[in-house]
Amino acid sequence: MRNKKALAEYIVCLLLSLVYLIFLDGKAGMFILAALVAAPIASVSLTLYAKSKIEFSFKAHNSVIGKGAKTTLSAVFVSSALLPSPFITAEIFADEHFYCEDKKFRLALKPKTERTLSADITGLICGSGKAGVMSVSISDYLGLVTFDIYTERGMYLNSADIGVTPNIPDTTLKNELIKSACAVVSSEDTEESDDAVRTFGGNPGFEHREYEPGDPIKRINWKLSSKYEKLMVRLDEGTAEAKQYAVLDRCRSKDPDRMTALFNEERLIEGLLAFSAVIAKLGKELILFIPQKSGWSQKSIKSMDDVYELQFLFSQFMLSDEKISLSRLPDEIINGEIKTGAITIFTNFPDKKLLAEEDIVSAKGSTVYTAISAPTAEDIPELWLIGDDYSFTKYI
Repeated sequence: MRNKKALAEYIVCLLLSLVYLIFLDGKAGMFILAALVAAPIASVSLTLYAKSKIEFSFKAHNSVIGKGAKTTLSAVFVSSALLPSPFITAEIFADEHFYCEDKKFRLALKPKTERTLSADITGLICGSGKAGVMSVSISDYLGLVTFDIYTERGMYLNSADIGVTPNIPDTTLKNELIKSACAVVSSEDTEESDDAVRTFGGNPGFEHREYEPGDPIKRINWKLSSKYEKLMVRLDEGTAEAKQYAVLDRCRSKDPDRMTALFNEERLIEGLLAFSAVIAKLGKELILFIPQKSGWSQKSIKSMDDVYELQFLFSQFMLSDEKISLSRLPDEIINGEIKTGAITIFTNFPDKKLLAEEDIVSAKGSTVYTAISAPTAEDIPELWLIGDDYSFTKYI
């Protein structure tokens, strides 16, 4: 029971009043005993009255915060009673994405008054978290009985979803994984350019056409121009360059320690952001597949603005433990509908199912890289570990 000490003290007082009644003064003792019996009845009755006159509401001041940034949770209590309330105990909760120093508060309300209770939480781990009021209770004036005003029962009636944005680590442009992937894409570029020239007919829609006055000089393909003995320009600089592809695996980290699992997931997401930022700074395009409940979402990353948009998306993102009807890789990649020269899989759970799908993609001519945030015992070709400094190291 929540009021053991107060009840024990009250029982001791009753016993002492009985001793006084029997051995010292019967009349005075009877008066004391009657007062002790009536007091808790009056206390509980007045507490129930005060409880019926108390209302509270909850709000979070921000829906998204950065790692290390703070936001305030506020619970507003309003009493319409004609008497002061006894003590009210409020307990807030914040899940593993946040740090909260103070979680339990006590307050009393004056008659017909309003009071705001505030607590600060700090963003700790990126992703979608939840914080709010766990319970509100009121104890009678003697502290003998406690009544629940509100108890969280899984409905999250007085809580808020708060996203914590991940960082975009500043990794080197000479990242070995990206150099390897870009080398594959560059070789694909050369082959595709030669194929495009062989089919050249000067018609719109091809990757090259004959130079016309006013065309930018930088779009002239000098190698092809010397081959055909006339100036050739690319119709679109972007279409002549093969794209990088990446996939974020939907599975959560299987580490038995919940906090370690969350930090592994955060490192994986921030590693993906670092990878995306380098691709964007190199002036290349990254096609990224992100798992959603309804299917795969495809994002094109061409600039740092796209990376910042991706950063915000991950502030409200959660990996899944559920057995949803999704393959571990997008169907269009597995089936070969999309030609991928190089594709990097970011995963926390490189199991046999994922590796089997990677083998299918590799068999279709793509080079598959696997990036992980924690060591694994699986034997995987082209396996790269995301380090503490967000460099990608070949894992042997």
